[in-house]
Amino acid sequence: MEIPDMSHYGKCRMMMRKHERHHMLRFKLVAFLMLINAYGYIHSPIEHVFIYSVITLAISLFAVPEKPKLLAITCILLLIGIIGNLIRLYFGIPMLLLFLSQIPETKQAV
Repeated sequence: MEIPDMSHYGKCRMMMRKHERHHMLRFKLVAFLMLINAYGYIHSPIEHVFIYSVITLAISLFAVPEKPKLLAITCILLLIGIIGNLIRLYFGIPMLLLFLSQIPETKQAV
């Protein structure tokens, strides 16, 4: 019986921890920006902005690098929010860029 090469396990574990730290940092930044966005928003009823923010944050929490479909859904939701005037442009673009910066990590994780 052949013994598998496990020399890369340490590197993979470090990479996964780094991805987890980056993901939580992204999530905290987006949660903060969503809170600020919803606090003073006047274009749409606050209920719509609140519901949209909760749904987007819930999906983005689970959009780790190992789940690229959830990352795509999060980016699409952010685009819809920007276009639909649920997110102010100066909050929406940084949030979208934060999640787009996760794409290299997603490719690395796969």
